Amino acid sequence: MLKELNVKLDVIYSFITIIILQIVLKIFTIGSKLILARLIIPEDFGLFAITLFIYTVFLYINDLGISVSTIRDEEIHYGNILLIQFIFSIILFIISILIKNYFIFLNPRIPEILPLFMVNLILTALAVPPTIYFTKEIKFKKNFLPRLIQIISEIIVSIWLAYRGYKVYSLIYAKIISNLLYLIYIWFLTIKDIKLNLKLSEIKPLIFRSKYFFLLGLFSIFSTDISKAILSYRFSDEIVGMFFMVWNFIFLPANIIEEPFRKICYPYLAKYKNNFDKLTKFYMNITKITLAIEIPIYIFLFLNIEFFISLIFPATKWNYSILIPLFKISLFVTIFDPFSMYGFELLKIFNKEKIILLVSILVTLFLCTIGTLFIFIFEKLNFHGVLGLAFSHYLLIFVSFITFYHIIKIIKKNFWFLAKDLLFIYLISFSLFFIINFFVPKKFNLTLLLLIFIIYFIYWKLYFKELTLKIYILIKEKILKVKKNVE
Repeated sequence: MLKELNVKLDVIYSFITIIILQIVLKIFTIGSKLILARLIIPEDFGLFAITLFIYTVFLYINDLGISVSTIRDEEIHYGNILLIQFIFSIILFIISILIKNYFIFLNPRIPEILPLFMVNLILTALAVPPTIYFTKEIKFKKNFLPRLIQIISEIIVSIWLAYRGYKVYSLIYAKIISNLLYLIYIWFLTIKDIKLNLKLSEIKPLIFRSKYFFLLGLFSIFSTDISKAILSYRFSDEIVGMFFMVWNFIFLPANIIEEPFRKICYPYLAKYKNNFDKLTKFYMNITKITLAIEIPIYIFLFLNIEFFISLIFPATKWNYSILIPLFKISLFVTIFDPFSMYGFELLKIFNKEKIILLVSILVTLFLCTIGTLFIFIFEKLNFHGVLGLAFSHYLLIFVSFITFYHIIKIIKKNFWFLAKDLLFIYLISFSLFFIINFFVPKKFNLTLLLLIFIIYFIYWKLYFKELTLKIYILIKEKILKVKKNVE
Protein backbone atom coordinates (compact mmCIF):
# COMPACT_ATOMS: atom_id res chain seq x y z
CA MET A 1 0.00 0.00 0.00
CA LEU A 2 2.85 2.37 0.93
CA LYS A 3 4.67 1.56 -2.32
CA GLU A 4 1.51 2.30 -4.32
CA LEU A 5 1.05 5.55 -2.35
CA ASN A 6 4.59 6.64 -3.25
CA VAL A 7 4.07 5.81 -6.93
CA LYS A 8 0.86 7.87 -7.10
CA LEU A 9 2.48 10.79 -5.31
CA ASP A 10 5.44 10.57 -7.69
CA VAL A 11 2.98 10.85 -10.57
CA ILE A 12 1.40 13.99 -9.05
CA TYR A 13 4.76 15.59 -8.20
CA SER A 14 6.16 14.69 -11.63
CA PHE A 15 3.20 16.28 -13.40
CA ILE A 16 3.59 19.51 -11.41
CA THR A 17 7.36 19.48 -12.01
CA ILE A 18 7.00 19.10 -15.78
CA ILE A 19 4.40 21.88 -15.95
CA ILE A 20 6.63 24.30 -13.97
CA LEU A 21 9.68 23.33 -16.04
CA GLN A 22 7.78 23.94 -19.27
CA ILE A 23 6.66 27.39 -18.13
CA VAL A 24 10.19 28.31 -17.00
CA LEU A 25 11.65 26.96 -20.24
CA LYS A 26 9.23 28.98 -22.40
CA ILE A 27 9.86 32.21 -20.45
CA PHE A 28 13.66 31.88 -20.46
CA THR A 29 13.79 30.76 -24.10
CA ILE A 30 11.70 33.68 -25.35
CA GLY A 31 13.68 36.15 -23.23
CA SER A 32 17.07 34.81 -24.34
CA LYS A 33 16.08 34.80 -28.02
CA LEU A 34 15.05 38.44 -27.79
CA ILE A 35 18.48 39.31 -26.37
CA LEU A 36 20.49 37.03 -28.70
CA ALA A 37 18.64 38.42 -31.72
CA ARG A 38 20.39 41.73 -31.03
CA LEU A 39 23.84 40.13 -30.61
CA ILE A 40 23.95 37.42 -33.30
CA ILE A 41 23.21 37.88 -37.01
CA PRO A 42 20.42 35.80 -38.65
CA GLU A 43 22.96 33.91 -40.83
CA ASP A 44 24.61 32.50 -37.69
CA PHE A 45 21.23 31.45 -36.29
CA GLY A 46 20.53 29.68 -39.58
CA LEU A 47 23.91 27.93 -39.49
CA PHE A 48 23.27 26.80 -35.92
CA ALA A 49 19.79 25.50 -36.84
CA ILE A 50 21.11 23.41 -39.77
CA THR A 51 23.93 21.97 -37.65
CA LEU A 52 21.44 21.23 -34.86
CA PHE A 53 19.35 19.22 -37.32
CA ILE A 54 22.41 17.14 -38.37
CA TYR A 55 23.26 16.62 -34.69
CA THR A 56 19.66 15.53 -33.95
CA VAL A 57 19.85 12.86 -36.67
CA PHE A 58 23.11 11.54 -35.18
CA LEU A 59 21.53 11.67 -31.72
CA TYR A 60 18.61 9.46 -32.80
CA ILE A 61 21.02 7.02 -34.43
CA ASN A 62 23.13 6.90 -31.29
CA ASP A 63 20.11 6.32 -29.03
CA LEU A 64 19.02 3.27 -31.10
CA GLY A 65 15.56 3.54 -29.49
CA ILE A 66 17.00 2.15 -26.24
CA SER A 67 15.90 5.08 -24.03
CA VAL A 68 12.25 4.34 -24.91
CA SER A 69 12.23 0.53 -25.09
CA THR A 70 13.98 -0.05 -21.75
CA ILE A 71 11.25 1.78 -19.79
CA ARG A 72 8.94 -1.23 -20.14
CA ASP A 73 11.64 -3.79 -19.13
CA GLU A 74 11.32 -5.43 -15.72
CA GLU A 75 15.10 -5.30 -15.16
CA ILE A 76 17.39 -2.67 -16.65
CA HIS A 77 21.11 -3.30 -17.06
CA TYR A 78 22.36 0.28 -16.81
CA GLY A 79 25.96 -0.81 -17.39
CA ASN A 80 24.98 -2.20 -20.80
CA ILE A 81 23.20 1.03 -21.72
CA LEU A 82 26.16 3.19 -20.68
CA LEU A 83 28.60 0.98 -22.65
CA ILE A 84 26.43 1.00 -25.81
CA GLN A 85 25.82 4.75 -25.67
CA PHE A 86 29.47 5.63 -25.06
CA ILE A 87 30.90 3.35 -27.79
CA PHE A 88 28.33 4.41 -30.37
CA SER A 89 28.77 8.12 -29.56
CA ILE A 90 32.56 7.86 -30.08
CA ILE A 91 32.06 5.99 -33.37
CA LEU A 92 29.49 8.50 -34.62
CA PHE A 93 31.67 11.41 -33.47
CA ILE A 94 34.54 10.07 -35.62
CA ILE A 95 32.18 9.43 -38.56
CA SER A 96 30.82 12.99 -38.34
CA ILE A 97 34.37 14.35 -38.62
CA LEU A 98 35.14 12.10 -41.62
CA ILE A 99 31.98 13.08 -43.54
CA LYS A 100 31.74 16.73 -42.50
CA ASN A 101 32.68 18.01 -45.97
CA TYR A 102 29.64 16.27 -47.47
CA PHE A 103 27.40 18.81 -45.69
CA ILE A 104 28.86 21.79 -47.56
CA PHE A 105 25.80 21.85 -49.84
CA LEU A 106 23.71 22.81 -46.78
CA ASN A 107 26.10 25.55 -45.66
CA PRO A 108 29.80 26.06 -46.52
CA ARG A 109 30.65 26.70 -42.84
CA ILE A 110 29.25 23.42 -41.47
CA PRO A 111 32.58 21.50 -41.73
CA GLU A 112 34.11 24.25 -39.60
CA ILE A 113 31.73 23.91 -36.63
CA LEU A 114 30.32 20.36 -36.86
CA PRO A 115 33.18 18.57 -34.98
CA LEU A 116 32.85 20.96 -32.04
CA PHE A 117 29.06 20.68 -32.06
CA MET A 118 29.24 16.87 -31.99
CA VAL A 119 30.96 16.94 -28.57
CA ASN A 120 27.39 17.32 -27.33
CA LEU A 121 26.65 13.85 -28.71
CA ILE A 122 29.10 12.21 -26.29
CA LEU A 123 27.87 14.26 -23.32
CA THR A 124 24.21 13.49 -24.09
CA ALA A 125 24.97 9.78 -24.58
CA LEU A 126 26.64 9.56 -21.14
CA ALA A 127 23.54 11.13 -19.58
CA VAL A 128 21.16 8.47 -20.96
CA PRO A 129 21.26 5.96 -18.02
CA PRO A 130 20.28 8.52 -15.32
CA THR A 131 17.61 9.96 -17.65
CA ILE A 132 16.14 6.48 -18.15
CA TYR A 133 16.20 5.95 -14.37
CA PHE A 134 14.26 9.20 -13.72
CA THR A 135 11.64 8.20 -16.30
CA LYS A 136 11.37 4.55 -15.32
CA GLU A 137 10.91 5.35 -11.62
CA ILE A 138 8.76 8.45 -12.36
CA LYS A 139 11.27 10.64 -10.52
CA PHE A 140 10.88 13.75 -12.68
CA LYS A 141 10.97 15.85 -9.51
CA LYS A 142 14.64 14.90 -8.99
CA ASN A 143 15.40 15.94 -12.56
CA PHE A 144 13.93 19.43 -12.10
CA LEU A 145 17.02 21.18 -10.69
CA PRO A 146 19.49 19.61 -13.17
CA ARG A 147 17.27 20.63 -16.11
CA LEU A 148 16.83 24.13 -14.68
CA ILE A 149 20.61 24.51 -14.30
CA GLN A 150 21.06 23.23 -17.86
CA ILE A 151 18.57 25.77 -19.26
CA ILE A 152 19.85 28.77 -17.29
CA SER A 153 23.55 28.00 -17.87
CA GLU A 154 23.00 27.69 -21.64
CA ILE A 155 21.22 31.04 -21.73
CA ILE A 156 23.77 32.88 -19.56
CA VAL A 157 26.83 31.46 -21.38
CA SER A 158 25.38 32.07 -24.85
CA ILE A 159 24.50 35.70 -24.05
CA TRP A 160 27.88 36.37 -22.38
CA LEU A 161 29.88 34.86 -25.25
CA ALA A 162 27.70 36.54 -27.89
CA TYR A 163 28.30 39.88 -26.15
CA ARG A 164 32.05 39.18 -26.34
CA GLY A 165 31.79 38.60 -30.09
CA TYR A 166 31.96 34.78 -30.38
CA LYS A 167 29.04 34.79 -32.86
CA VAL A 168 27.73 31.28 -33.68
CA TYR A 169 30.35 29.72 -31.38
CA SER A 170 28.63 31.35 -28.41
CA LEU A 171 25.61 29.08 -29.04
CA ILE A 172 27.78 25.97 -29.48
CA TYR A 173 29.98 26.51 -26.40
CA ALA A 174 26.88 27.32 -24.34
CA LYS A 175 25.30 24.02 -25.38
CA ILE A 176 28.44 22.06 -24.50
CA ILE A 177 28.84 23.70 -21.08
CA SER A 178 25.15 23.29 -20.18
CA ASN A 179 25.16 19.61 -21.22
CA LEU A 180 28.34 19.01 -19.20
CA LEU A 181 26.81 20.59 -16.07
CA TYR A 182 23.64 18.55 -16.55
CA LEU A 183 25.66 15.34 -16.98
CA ILE A 184 27.68 15.90 -13.79
CA TYR A 185 24.65 16.82 -11.70
CA ILE A 186 22.37 13.93 -12.72
CA TRP A 187 25.11 11.37 -12.12
CA PHE A 188 25.72 12.97 -8.72
CA LEU A 189 22.00 12.51 -7.89
CA THR A 190 21.67 8.94 -9.18
CA ILE A 191 25.07 7.28 -8.64
CA LYS A 192 23.84 5.54 -5.46
CA ASP A 193 20.58 4.36 -7.05
CA ILE A 194 21.87 3.10 -10.41
CA LYS A 195 23.70 -0.19 -10.49
CA LEU A 196 26.04 -0.25 -13.46
CA ASN A 197 25.65 -4.00 -13.91
CA LEU A 198 27.12 -5.36 -17.11
CA LYS A 199 25.55 -8.35 -18.82
CA LEU A 200 27.15 -8.57 -22.25
CA SER A 201 24.86 -11.38 -23.41
CA GLU A 202 21.90 -8.95 -23.12
CA ILE A 203 23.39 -6.23 -25.36
CA LYS A 204 22.38 -7.79 -28.68
CA PRO A 205 18.76 -8.60 -27.56
CA LEU A 206 18.45 -5.05 -26.16
CA ILE A 207 19.45 -3.46 -29.49
CA PHE A 208 17.18 -5.87 -31.38
CA ARG A 209 14.19 -5.06 -29.11
CA SER A 210 14.70 -1.35 -29.70
CA LYS A 211 14.90 -1.43 -33.51
CA TYR A 212 11.34 -0.22 -34.19
CA PHE A 213 11.71 2.68 -31.75
CA PHE A 214 14.93 3.56 -33.56
CA LEU A 215 13.18 3.54 -36.96
CA LEU A 216 10.24 5.48 -35.51
CA GLY A 217 12.55 8.20 -34.19
CA LEU A 218 14.31 8.61 -37.53
CA PHE A 219 11.05 8.61 -39.45
CA SER A 220 9.57 11.31 -37.20
CA ILE A 221 12.52 13.60 -38.08
CA PHE A 222 12.19 13.19 -41.83
CA SER A 223 8.36 13.09 -42.06
CA THR A 224 8.17 16.85 -41.37
CA ASP A 225 10.68 17.51 -44.14
CA ILE A 226 8.61 15.35 -46.51
CA SER A 227 5.57 17.55 -45.74
CA LYS A 228 7.64 20.70 -46.33
CA ALA A 229 8.88 19.31 -49.66
CA ILE A 230 5.30 18.63 -50.86
CA LEU A 231 4.15 22.09 -49.82
CA SER A 232 7.19 23.78 -51.37
CA TYR A 233 6.62 21.97 -54.67
CA ARG A 234 2.95 23.03 -54.86
CA PHE A 235 2.83 26.45 -53.15
CA SER A 236 4.85 29.64 -52.76
CA ASP A 237 7.16 30.28 -49.81
CA GLU A 238 4.53 32.64 -48.37
CA ILE A 239 1.86 29.88 -48.25
CA VAL A 240 4.34 27.30 -46.88
CA GLY A 241 5.35 29.70 -44.11
CA MET A 242 1.69 30.49 -43.38
CA PHE A 243 0.75 26.78 -43.20
CA PHE A 244 3.51 25.89 -40.71
CA MET A 245 2.91 29.04 -38.65
CA VAL A 246 -0.77 28.05 -38.31
CA TRP A 247 0.19 24.48 -37.45
CA ASN A 248 2.64 25.61 -34.74
CA PHE A 249 0.00 27.90 -33.26
CA ILE A 250 -2.85 25.36 -33.11
CA PHE A 251 -0.65 22.63 -31.62
CA LEU A 252 0.69 24.94 -28.90
CA PRO A 253 -2.17 24.39 -26.37
CA ALA A 254 -2.17 20.63 -27.03
CA ASN A 255 1.61 20.39 -26.57
CA ILE A 256 1.54 22.36 -23.31
CA ILE A 257 -1.32 20.28 -21.88
CA GLU A 258 -0.46 16.83 -23.23
CA GLU A 259 3.34 16.77 -22.85
CA PRO A 260 3.37 16.50 -19.02
CA PHE A 261 0.69 13.78 -19.14
CA ARG A 262 2.50 11.91 -21.91
CA LYS A 263 5.84 11.89 -20.09
CA ILE A 264 4.19 10.41 -17.00
CA CYS A 265 1.81 8.13 -18.92
CA TYR A 266 4.39 5.78 -20.48
CA PRO A 267 6.40 4.90 -17.32
CA TYR A 268 3.21 4.65 -15.22
CA LEU A 269 1.54 2.28 -17.68
CA ALA A 270 4.78 0.26 -17.85
CA LYS A 271 4.78 -0.08 -14.06
CA TYR A 272 1.23 -1.48 -14.07
CA LYS A 273 1.41 -3.47 -17.29
CA ASN A 274 0.18 -6.61 -15.53
CA ASN A 275 -2.56 -4.85 -13.56
CA PHE A 276 -5.42 -4.55 -16.05
CA ASP A 277 -7.72 -2.44 -13.84
CA LYS A 278 -5.13 0.21 -12.92
CA LEU A 279 -3.70 0.37 -16.42
CA THR A 280 -7.13 0.77 -18.05
CA LYS A 281 -8.43 3.26 -15.47
CA PHE A 282 -5.33 5.45 -15.79
CA TYR A 283 -5.49 5.51 -19.61
CA MET A 284 -9.22 6.32 -19.59
CA ASN A 285 -9.02 9.02 -16.91
CA ILE A 286 -5.99 10.79 -18.40
CA THR A 287 -7.67 10.86 -21.83
CA LYS A 288 -10.93 12.29 -20.44
CA ILE A 289 -9.24 14.91 -18.26
CA THR A 290 -7.04 16.12 -21.14
CA LEU A 291 -9.95 16.37 -23.55
CA ALA A 292 -12.09 18.17 -20.95
CA ILE A 293 -9.39 20.87 -20.78
CA GLU A 294 -8.53 21.10 -24.48
CA ILE A 295 -11.99 21.22 -26.08
CA PRO A 296 -13.11 24.52 -24.39
CA ILE A 297 -9.77 26.12 -25.33
CA TYR A 298 -10.07 25.21 -29.01
CA ILE A 299 -13.74 26.24 -29.22
CA PHE A 300 -12.84 29.55 -27.59
CA LEU A 301 -10.03 30.06 -30.13
CA PHE A 302 -12.39 29.18 -32.99
CA LEU A 303 -14.96 31.78 -31.90
CA ASN A 304 -12.33 34.48 -31.39
CA ILE A 305 -9.81 33.61 -34.10
CA GLU A 306 -10.13 36.95 -35.92
CA PHE A 307 -9.14 38.77 -32.73
CA PHE A 308 -6.07 36.58 -32.10
CA ILE A 309 -4.96 36.80 -35.74
CA SER A 310 -5.16 40.61 -35.69
CA LEU A 311 -3.18 40.59 -32.43
CA ILE A 312 -0.36 38.28 -33.62
CA PHE A 313 -0.20 38.62 -37.40
CA PRO A 314 0.03 42.16 -38.91
CA ALA A 315 -2.46 42.67 -41.75
CA THR A 316 0.26 44.38 -43.82
CA LYS A 317 2.33 41.16 -43.97
CA TRP A 318 -0.24 38.36 -43.83
CA ASN A 319 -3.06 37.48 -46.23
CA TYR A 320 -6.13 37.27 -43.97
CA SER A 321 -8.34 35.86 -46.75
CA ILE A 322 -6.28 32.64 -46.55
CA LEU A 323 -5.03 32.82 -42.96
CA ILE A 324 -8.43 33.02 -41.22
CA PRO A 325 -10.10 30.07 -43.04
CA LEU A 326 -6.86 28.07 -42.72
CA PHE A 327 -6.98 28.57 -38.94
CA LYS A 328 -10.68 27.71 -38.71
CA ILE A 329 -10.32 24.52 -40.76
CA SER A 330 -7.22 23.34 -38.88
CA LEU A 331 -8.18 24.18 -35.28
CA PHE A 332 -9.94 20.94 -34.29
CA VAL A 333 -7.38 18.53 -35.81
CA THR A 334 -5.69 17.99 -32.44
CA ILE A 335 -8.90 16.89 -30.67
CA PHE A 336 -10.40 14.91 -33.56
CA ASP A 337 -8.82 11.60 -32.49
CA PRO A 338 -8.81 11.45 -28.66
CA PHE A 339 -8.09 7.70 -28.45
CA SER A 340 -4.63 8.04 -30.02
CA MET A 341 -3.79 10.93 -27.67
CA TYR A 342 -2.15 8.48 -25.26
CA GLY A 343 -2.95 5.36 -27.27
CA PHE A 344 0.57 5.11 -28.64
CA GLU A 345 1.95 5.01 -25.07
CA LEU A 346 -0.44 2.13 -24.37
CA LEU A 347 0.68 0.27 -27.51
CA LYS A 348 4.36 0.72 -26.61
CA ILE A 349 3.83 -1.11 -23.31
CA PHE A 350 2.53 -4.19 -25.14
CA ASN A 351 5.34 -4.27 -27.73
CA LYS A 352 3.18 -2.79 -30.50
CA GLU A 353 5.77 -0.27 -31.72
CA LYS A 354 5.64 -1.97 -35.14
CA ILE A 355 2.00 -0.81 -35.35
CA ILE A 356 2.98 2.75 -34.38
CA LEU A 357 5.63 2.79 -37.11
CA LEU A 358 3.12 1.44 -39.65
CA VAL A 359 0.55 4.10 -38.71
CA SER A 360 3.22 6.86 -38.96
CA ILE A 361 4.23 5.71 -42.44
CA LEU A 362 0.60 5.42 -43.56
CA VAL A 363 -0.15 8.93 -42.26
CA THR A 364 2.69 10.38 -44.36
CA LEU A 365 1.65 8.40 -47.45
CA PHE A 366 -1.99 9.36 -46.89
CA LEU A 367 -1.15 13.07 -46.73
CA CYS A 368 1.00 12.79 -49.85
CA THR A 369 -1.87 11.22 -51.85
CA ILE A 370 -5.20 12.31 -50.33
CA GLY A 371 -3.72 15.68 -49.38
CA THR A 372 -2.73 16.30 -53.02
CA LEU A 373 -6.18 15.16 -54.18
CA PHE A 374 -7.94 17.61 -51.83
CA ILE A 375 -5.67 20.43 -52.97
CA PHE A 376 -6.95 19.75 -56.50
CA ILE A 377 -10.62 19.44 -55.36
CA PHE A 378 -10.56 22.72 -53.39
CA GLU A 379 -8.92 24.55 -56.29
CA LYS A 380 -11.67 23.25 -58.62
CA LEU A 381 -14.23 24.61 -56.13
CA ASN A 382 -12.50 28.03 -56.29
CA PHE A 383 -10.94 27.76 -52.83
CA HIS A 384 -7.22 27.97 -52.13
CA GLY A 385 -5.54 24.56 -52.40
CA VAL A 386 -3.80 24.84 -49.01
CA LEU A 387 -7.26 24.76 -47.36
CA GLY A 388 -7.84 21.36 -48.98
CA LEU A 389 -4.56 20.09 -47.56
CA ALA A 390 -5.60 21.31 -44.09
CA PHE A 391 -9.01 19.62 -44.41
CA SER A 392 -7.45 16.30 -45.51
CA HIS A 393 -5.92 15.91 -42.02
CA TYR A 394 -9.39 15.06 -40.66
CA LEU A 395 -9.53 12.04 -42.97
CA LEU A 396 -6.54 10.58 -41.11
CA ILE A 397 -9.20 9.16 -38.79
CA PHE A 398 -9.42 6.26 -41.26
CA VAL A 399 -5.74 5.46 -40.64
CA SER A 400 -6.41 5.73 -36.90
CA PHE A 401 -8.79 2.77 -37.09
CA ILE A 402 -5.66 0.60 -36.99
CA THR A 403 -4.76 2.18 -33.65
CA PHE A 404 -8.35 1.82 -32.38
CA TYR A 405 -8.38 -1.88 -33.20
CA HIS A 406 -5.25 -2.56 -31.15
CA ILE A 407 -6.41 -0.35 -28.25
CA ILE A 408 -9.67 -2.35 -28.16
CA LYS A 409 -7.63 -5.57 -27.99
CA ILE A 410 -5.85 -4.22 -24.90
CA ILE A 411 -8.61 -2.51 -22.89
CA LYS A 412 -11.48 -4.59 -24.35
CA LYS A 413 -15.04 -3.37 -23.55
CA ASN A 414 -13.67 -0.37 -21.63
CA PHE A 415 -12.98 1.22 -25.03
CA TRP A 416 -16.72 1.66 -25.56
CA PHE A 417 -17.23 3.08 -22.04
CA LEU A 418 -14.47 5.58 -22.83
CA ALA A 419 -16.11 6.39 -26.21
CA LYS A 420 -19.41 7.10 -24.43
CA ASP A 421 -17.77 9.44 -21.89
CA LEU A 422 -15.80 11.26 -24.59
CA LEU A 423 -18.97 11.74 -26.64
CA PHE A 424 -20.59 13.35 -23.58
CA ILE A 425 -17.62 15.72 -23.19
CA TYR A 426 -17.79 16.69 -26.89
CA LEU A 427 -21.57 17.25 -26.83
CA ILE A 428 -21.70 19.30 -23.62
CA SER A 429 -18.74 21.45 -24.73
CA PHE A 430 -19.94 22.29 -28.22
CA SER A 431 -23.62 22.67 -27.31
CA LEU A 432 -23.01 24.96 -24.32
CA PHE A 433 -20.40 27.07 -26.06
CA PHE A 434 -22.32 27.63 -29.27
CA ILE A 435 -25.75 28.05 -27.66
CA ILE A 436 -24.50 30.62 -25.14
CA ASN A 437 -22.38 32.31 -27.82
CA PHE A 438 -25.53 32.76 -29.92
CA PHE A 439 -27.18 34.80 -27.16
CA VAL A 440 -24.17 36.61 -25.70
CA PRO A 441 -22.08 39.22 -27.58
CA LYS A 442 -18.59 38.10 -28.64
CA LYS A 443 -16.84 40.36 -26.16
CA PHE A 444 -18.10 38.03 -23.42
CA ASN A 445 -16.39 34.99 -24.91
CA LEU A 446 -13.65 35.10 -22.28
CA THR A 447 -16.37 34.82 -19.63
CA LEU A 448 -17.80 31.91 -21.57
CA LEU A 449 -14.43 30.16 -21.48
CA LEU A 450 -14.32 30.56 -17.71
CA LEU A 451 -17.91 29.33 -17.49
CA ILE A 452 -17.06 26.17 -19.43
CA PHE A 453 -14.07 25.52 -17.16
CA ILE A 454 -16.30 25.95 -14.11
CA ILE A 455 -18.80 23.48 -15.60
CA TYR A 456 -16.00 21.03 -16.21
CA PHE A 457 -14.59 21.53 -12.74
CA ILE A 458 -17.98 20.51 -11.32
CA TYR A 459 -18.18 17.65 -13.81
CA TRP A 460 -14.65 16.53 -12.88
CA LYS A 461 -15.46 16.55 -9.17
CA LEU A 462 -18.62 14.54 -9.74
CA TYR A 463 -17.37 12.16 -12.37
CA PHE A 464 -13.92 11.64 -10.88
CA LYS A 465 -15.12 11.89 -7.30
CA GLU A 466 -13.32 8.69 -6.34
CA LEU A 467 -10.10 9.90 -7.97
CA THR A 468 -10.33 13.29 -6.24
CA LEU A 469 -10.86 11.60 -2.87
CA LYS A 470 -7.88 9.27 -3.40
CA ILE A 471 -5.56 12.17 -4.27
CA TYR A 472 -6.71 14.00 -1.13
CA ILE A 473 -6.14 10.91 1.06
CA LEU A 474 -2.70 10.26 -0.50
CA ILE A 475 -1.52 13.82 0.15
CA LYS A 476 -2.95 13.75 3.70
CA GLU A 477 -1.22 10.42 4.47
CA LYS A 478 2.07 11.74 3.11
CA ILE A 479 1.85 14.88 5.29
CA LEU A 480 1.06 12.79 8.38
CA LYS A 481 3.99 10.48 7.60
CA VAL A 482 6.38 13.46 7.29
CA LYS A 483 5.10 14.95 10.57
CA LYS A 484 5.55 11.60 12.31
CA ASN A 485 9.14 11.32 11.06
CA VAL A 486 9.92 14.86 12.23
CA GLU A 487 8.51 14.12 15.70
